[in-house]
Amino acid sequence: MKNSEDTFEKIKKEGKEILNNVKDDSKKFSKKEIEDGKGLALLSYIGFLVLIPYLGEKKNKYVRFHALEGMNLFIYELILGGILTFVNIFIPLAFLRSLFSTIVSLICLALSIIGIINVCNDQAKELPVINKMKIIKK
Repeated sequence: MKNSEDTFEKIKKEGKEILNNVKDDSKKFSKKEIEDGKGLALLSYIGFLVLIPYLGEKKNKYVRFHALEGMNLFIYELILGGILTFVNIFIPLAFLRSLFSTIVSLICLALSIIGIINVCNDQAKELPVINKMKIIKK
């Protein structure tokens, strides 16, 4: 029993490190810039709606930051969706296909929620996991 508790604590610690080990650019933006851009920044983490702030807002740097984060997440969601479609052809067991799809979907959902929480807290933090492998850079 002690071994499983140690393992759980180790996983919990590593998870916190992954979530907290991201670059925070919050101090680069003024309060006015954050307040003016909060609505559009929220759209950055809602699927294809990221296109609205990504293509529409060029002046507000806070919105631009979140639009780039959201666009990277959206691109990864598209890539993973394509991979899942391809993998579904070759995995004969429906249970495994379903499990794999659910895990990927939950990870993407969790990253979107983290992004929305960052916007609501007036923060400009990179998204964990994908922050090391950005497709679109500043």
